[in-house]
Amino acid sequence: MLTDLHFDAVNRELRLPTYGGDYDLRPFPLPGSPVDVADMKVRLRQAVKASPDAGERRLARRIQYAFTFFMFGEALPRDRLAELFGDETTGIDEGLELGLFISEQNTVRTNGLSLFSRRLRHGGAIHLFADTPPHFERRMSATPRVYIGADSYELMERVAALVGRGGCCMEMGSGSGIQLISALKHHPLLTTAVGKERDRRALNVSAFNAALNGVAGRMVVVGPEADLGTELNGRTVAFAMTNPPFLPVPAELDVKSGDEPIDLHAVFPSAGWGGEDGLEVTGRFIDELQPLLGPDVPCIIYSQFAGDDHGPAQVRRYAERAGFDFTFEPLPSRRVRARDPDTNRVVEGSTQPVLSAAQAAASTARLIVAALLGRRVPQRIQSAIRRGSPEHALLLSLAATLEKSYIRHGITHFHDGFAILTRS
Repeated sequence: MLTDLHFDAVNRELRLPTYGGDYDLRPFPLPGSPVDVADMKVRLRQAVKASPDAGERRLARRIQYAFTFFMFGEALPRDRLAELFGDETTGIDEGLELGLFISEQNTVRTNGLSLFSRRLRHGGAIHLFADTPPHFERRMSATPRVYIGADSYELMERVAALVGRGGCCMEMGSGSGIQLISALKHHPLLTTAVGKERDRRALNVSAFNAALNGVAGRMVVVGPEADLGTELNGRTVAFAMTNPPFLPVPAELDVKSGDEPIDLHAVFPSAGWGGEDGLEVTGRFIDELQPLLGPDVPCIIYSQFAGDDHGPAQVRRYAERAGFDFTFEPLPSRRVRARDPDTNRVVEGSTQPVLSAAQAAASTARLIVAALLGRRVPQRIQSAIRRGSPEHALLLSLAATLEKSYIRHGITHFHDGFAILTRS
C-alpha cells in the first residue's frame, strides 16, 4: 500500500529542501520549520481539490488519509480507513490484533506511533514506525520510548559510507531498528544484523519494522538479559554501531517546579539520559562490545560528546582505557532554515557542531521544561517559552544548575560527531 501510494515520494515532495523542508535532515518536521505539519496538511488537501478526474481524486484522497493516519498519528473513521486500505482491509484487523492500531468508538488510530520514510543512498526507501513526536497534535502523553531523530539519520549516513563490509553488524540500543535495517539495505554482503535493546516496546516495534522492510529473516533484536556473544554464534563481525543516550544530566537536581522538586527520571526521556558526564550508557556499550570486536573492526558511535575546547576528552580517555584506538570525526556545520516566530519570515542559519557548556545547558534545560509542560497539560503543544513567565524562570534556573554540574566534571564544550573505535 505504501508503495502504491508513493508515500516516500510524496513525503520528499512535501518537504523538499527547496521549500525549506527538512526531509533529508530528520524523520518528522519540527514546529517552526518552513514546512511543518500544518503546511503538509494544506498541500495534501490542495492536491485532492486539484485532481482532474475521479480516479486521480481517489488516489490523492488515499494519500491524504495515509499521512493523516500513519505519519500524523490521527484517528480516521472506519469508512475512510477502508478507502485507505482498499483491497487490503484485513490489515486493519491485523493491526488491531497486534496492538499497532487502537479502536476508539467508530475510529481507529495508531498506538502512539508515527510512520516516516527515507530514501537510501543506493536507491529505494525504508519505512519505519517510531513514537509520535511530542510536538504533533495527536501524541502520547507518556514519555516516548521508541526514539528517532536527526542524529539517527547522521549515523545511518555514516554507516552507509562504509565499503565492502560482509558478515554480521551489531548495534547497541537499536531503538526503532533504523540502523540495522538500513545497514542490511546498504550492504548486500551483510548476512545478519544483531541488535540489543532494553525497552520492550522498542524491541517489538523494531521487529515489526524489520518485517515491513523485508529483512526480518536477517535481523534479530534481543533484550538486555541476552548475551551478545551467544547471539553471534561465531559469526564474523563487520562493524558495530550505536547512537546512545548522551545528554549529561545528573540523577537529581536541586531545582523545584513551583513547590514540587523535579523528578527527572519521571520526565526526562530515557533515550537521552547519559548520566552526569554523558558516558553512563556509552561506557557500558563500549565495555560490552570490546571483547566481541576483532582487529580493524570499527565501532562507530554518534553522539554529542562532552569534553573541552580541544575535543571529546571524556570518551577518548574511556575508550583508550578499554583498549581501543580512538579517532574523532566532527560533524560539519549544515545550513538550515527556520521560521522566525515574530515575523513569520523564513531565515537561514547554520548548525553548531561545537557548543559551550552554557549553550548545552540551556538546550537541555529547555527539553526538561518542555517535558514538564507536556506532563501537566498533555493536550497542549508547547513549542515556545515566553520570557518573564514562570517556565522561563525555571528554564534559567535549570540551565545554571546544569552548567555548574558540567564544570564540576571538567566539561567546557560539547562536540557533535562520530567516535571511531578499533581494538588496539
